[in-house]
Amino acid sequence: MGSLNYSIGRIRAMESFLLSQDFLQKVLFAKDFNSAISLLAENKRWGQVIKSFENSDDYLAMLEIEQRNVIALLLDLSERAIEIEALSKKHFMAFLQDDYLQDLKLAAQKSNSALFRKIVYASEVFWKIIYSLLQGGSPDTTLQKYAFVDFSKEIQSGIEEFKKGRDFSALDKEYDNILLKTAKIAKYESFGINPLIGFFISQEMEIKNLQLILSSKKNGVNPEKTKNYLRASYV
Repeated sequence: MGSLNYSIGRIRAMESFLLSQDFLQKVLFAKDFNSAISLLAENKRWGQVIKSFENSDDYLAMLEIEQRNVIALLLDLSERAIEIEALSKKHFMAFLQDDYLQDLKLAAQKSNSALFRKIVYASEVFWKIIYSLLQGGSPDTTLQKYAFVDFSKEIQSGIEEFKKGRDFSALDKEYDNILLKTAKIAKYESFGINPLIGFFISQEMEIKNLQLILSSKKNGVNPEKTKNYLRASYV
């Protein structure tokens, strides 16, 4: 791979427009959908995205197109690094979870990035937990099995919520937050592929948050309820 200095410079510039948790909550608590869109448009990046899209009511398509555009840019900036290619595949192909995880593991074997390997390990652990619970496995036994991994508290939080109503939403949120927490170290690195991996994860979570927020505004969901499902922010 050639020099990534220019690419990392681009990433640092783009990071300056990532949405903070405070800003996301302002959008969430806007009085209605149109007000939420107007507030989001105050951010330079999202203002340009909204302006370029004819119908903001079709916000899911807008977010999906933006996600694909950013991923395409990251693939280009990384010179199609194996880490970015592996993370990208679920957005461009109809992958089963097992196939996606296998691709991540194969890429991790070839990668020099300890950060990427940690992300893959977390993905493998959470997928094993979800698969076990889907198959009727005991939540308490699952908790015991993963009691000593680095993110055992997040696993416990997600499984305790699952036990209340067999809802995977809390586990999904904890998994995403672990990925983001792991990726945040890349903000302080100036060389290598990690800053691009970190930005990949950050924009994935930002778009997921906007999907949650705009869907709730469009459907009149109580923002206090939606707030509980928001992922953390990279900034």
